[in-house]
Amino acid sequence: MNDATQNAKPGIIGRVFRGIWRPFDILRRILHLLLLLIIFLFIFAGFSGSGVKSLTQPVALVFNPNGQLVEELSGDATERAYAEATGSAIPETTVKELVDLLKAAKDDANIPLMVLNLNNLAGGGVSKMQVLADAIKDFKASGKKVYIYANFLSQNQYYLASLADEVHLHPQGAVLIEGFGRYRMFYKDALDKLLIDWNVFKVGEYKSFVEPYLRNDMSEEDKNSSAVWMGGMWDAYTNDIEAARGLEKGAITNYSNNFADTLEQNGGSMADAALSAGLVDKLSQLSEFRQIIIEQVGKQKKENTFNQVSSKNYASLNKVSTKKATLSKDKVAVVIAAGSILDGTQPSGSIGGDSTSKLIRKATNDKSVKALVLKVDSGGGSAFASDVILTALEEFKATDRPIITSMGSVAASGGYMISLAADEIWATPTTITGSIGIFGMLPTFDRSLNKLGLNIDGTGTTKLSGALTAGRALDPEVARIFQANIEHGYDDFIGKVALGRDMTKEAVDKIARGRVWFAKDALEIGLVDKLGSFDEAIEAAAGLAGLDDYQIKYIKPELSFTEQLVVNFSAKASVITRNIDTRPEWQKGIAGNVLNTINKQFENLNRFNDPVGVYADCLCADNL
Repeated sequence: MNDATQNAKPGIIGRVFRGIWRPFDILRRILHLLLLLIIFLFIFAGFSGSGVKSLTQPVALVFNPNGQLVEELSGDATERAYAEATGSAIPETTVKELVDLLKAAKDDANIPLMVLNLNNLAGGGVSKMQVLADAIKDFKASGKKVYIYANFLSQNQYYLASLADEVHLHPQGAVLIEGFGRYRMFYKDALDKLLIDWNVFKVGEYKSFVEPYLRNDMSEEDKNSSAVWMGGMWDAYTNDIEAARGLEKGAITNYSNNFADTLEQNGGSMADAALSAGLVDKLSQLSEFRQIIIEQVGKQKKENTFNQVSSKNYASLNKVSTKKATLSKDKVAVVIAAGSILDGTQPSGSIGGDSTSKLIRKATNDKSVKALVLKVDSGGGSAFASDVILTALEEFKATDRPIITSMGSVAASGGYMISLAADEIWATPTTITGSIGIFGMLPTFDRSLNKLGLNIDGTGTTKLSGALTAGRALDPEVARIFQANIEHGYDDFIGKVALGRDMTKEAVDKIARGRVWFAKDALEIGLVDKLGSFDEAIEAAAGLAGLDDYQIKYIKPELSFTEQLVVNFSAKASVITRNIDTRPEWQKGIAGNVLNTINKQFENLNRFNDPVGVYADCLCADNL
C-alpha cells in the first residue's frame, strides 16, 4: 500500500520541475511518433497495395495466439499503438478476438483445416482456455480438421493442443505438465534485516494478501483454502484433456507425478515419453508435417510450405461484427471490468473507479440498452473505487433494467464487490471468487533511517500532525484509527453482500473472512447463482429484459480522430516490428526471469492508490 506521504502532492520544487519537463516530454513523444510515421509511411507506400484482399483458394488457417489471453488489452489506445509501432507491446490477445476469428473460419469454404501454432501462447486462466477450446471444438464440429506441430508444449499450450486431430511433436521435443501451484515470495526476514516495520491491518484469517510481509512461509489457512480451488481447477484441466485424447481418468496426473519413471522407461527421451503416454500422435520432423498439410491445401509457390493465412491476416480480412445479426434496436450492453481495481481514471486492462463508472453511466443513459452484462475478471484492488463502481451499477439497476454479472477466471474481493448489484451472478465452472475481506498496510522506516544516522523530529498542532510520515514510528493512535476503519470497511463489505445475496451478515461472515472459493463451492454457499458461459449470461440478461431480438453492444471509451489514426497506423507498422525485442538485457534470460519476479512484487505495491489506504484485493489472480 502507498502510505500518505506517497499519496501526497510533490513539493513546490518538484512541481516546478515537473511542470517544466512535462511539455518537453510530450513534445519528445510526438516527435518520436511522427518520425516513425514518416519512416513507415515510406515503407508501406511501396507495398500497401500488394496485400491479400480476400481468400481465393483453400488455405490452412495458422491459429497463433500471442502472449497472455485477456479480456481487454492493457494500456490506453495510443500508448498501446506506440508500443506496437516500436515493437515493445505487451504480448496479449483478447479471447473475444480469437473466438470471433474461429467463428468466421468455421463458415469459410476456403478454410478446410486449421494448424495450431501455440509457440507464443503464455496462458491466461483455465476458464479463458475453456472458452477458446469450445470455439475450436465448434470449428471441428463443422467437419474441418485441426493439426498441430510443436517442438515443446507447456501445460497451457497442451490444453489446446490436445484438441487437435493429430498432435505432431519434434523427436527431440517435450510435453511438460507440472500441475497447478501457488508459490510466493515472503519478505519478513528481509524487512527485519532492513529494520522496516510493515504495519498491517486486516479482518479475516484467510486474507492472505498481507502474509508475505508478516511471515516467512504460507499459513495453514491459506494452504488449505488454496488446495481446494487449485484442486478444482486441476480436475477440470485433466478431465478436459483426458476426454479430448481418449485417455483413462487420472492419466494426466500419473504422467506428471511419475514423469521421471516414464522418462527412464523411454531411454531419457521426453518426446518418446509423451508418445508412450498417449499425449501425442506422431514424432515428426517439420518437413514431414508440412507435407501432410500440403497434400490437403497445396504448396506455396515461393516458399517450401503449405498455403496458409495467419490469424492476424485472416482477422484483417474478416471484421466480425460484435452484434447479433438482427434489425432490432434493442441492445444488451456489455461493460468489461478486467484487471486491478484502482481509483480514478485508468486505461484498458485496469478497472478505474471513475472510468469504469463512466462506461456504466453511458449504458444507463442509452435508452436502447435494455439490459447490462458486467464481465468481471479481477482479483480486486481499491475498496473505495470498488464502491464507486457498485454505486454506478445500482443507479443503472434503479432504472428497472436487469444486470447480470458474468465472472471470468477470477472475480474475488473487490471483483466480487462490484458484482453485487446484479440480478444474477454467473460464474464459469472454473472461476475462483469470494475473498470477502479488506486490509490496509503502512510501512514505516524510522529504524532504518536511525541506523543510517538520520533522525526525524519536529512539532505539530495535533496528535495527528506528521503521524503518517513514513520516517517516524507508527503512533498507537494512528494504529487504532487504521484498525477501526478496516473493521468498519469489513462490516460494510459483508453488509453489501448480505443485502445483495439476501443473507444475514452473520451467515456472510462465516463464508467471508478473506477465504477464496471455487465456482461449484461458491454456488453451493450462495455467492453465485448459476454456472455458465459468458454467452449464456448474455442470453439470461436478454431473457430478464424480455428480449427475443437484440444486439450486443460493448461499451468502451471512444477514441478521438487522432487516436484512431494512430491505432490504425500502428496495426500496419507492427507487421514489421512484431519480432523486435526492445527489452533491456537485464530483463532477458534466467537472470531476467528472477529480476522480473522481484520487480513484479514492487509493481504490485506501486499500483495501490486507494485514497484512504483500504484494499479489497486477492493475490489469487496472479496464479491463473
